[in-house]
Amino acid sequence: MSDWFSQLLGEVKDVAPTLVGAAGTALSGGNVAVGGVLASLVRKLTGTGADGNIQDAAKAILEDSDKLNQFRLQARQLELDELKLRTADVQDARKTLTVSNGAIIVSIIVLVAYGVSCWFVMFHAVPVGSQNLAYLLLGNLGTGFGMVLTFWLGSSLGSKNKDAIMGQYIAAARADQTARAKGAA
Repeated sequence: MSDWFSQLLGEVKDVAPTLVGAAGTALSGGNVAVGGVLASLVRKLTGTGADGNIQDAAKAILEDSDKLNQFRLQARQLELDELKLRTADVQDARKTLTVSNGAIIVSIIVLVAYGVSCWFVMFHAVPVGSQNLAYLLLGNLGTGFGMVLTFWLGSSLGSKNKDAIMGQYIAAARADQTARAKGAA
């Protein structure tokens, strides 16, 4: 038996590479939420209920060029929606800069301190009695460096919004898994 769902994913990888990659991971036991979203889209386009066989629904789309084009278009829209979420996540971090320059100043201090500490540990002999303290300081500054990167590349609020949407995807994936389990029985 051919894996029609995998073939269908192959048909849209050029328009929705992020979703197809995540759905491919879902097929191998990874992120089931994205696989569930695309499976829900397949069922929606074919009118197949949650009890229907996803392989038969995928085959029906592959055999109908209009449905395949519709699937490609809607998968692309889902891809764009996911990109908007990621962009909003980064933009939320940028909004704080309109209020204060504190984030910039703290970021510069942490980055300079981390860089100087790395340079010092690599190019100077740290006294034996101070090695533990130097490594503790370097570790803490490394953590601060990671926090600075997190701040500038994405924020908690955007991640929270993304998590809420992914929660909806997870619910769809669970419904899909339940339907598959009933179909296999």
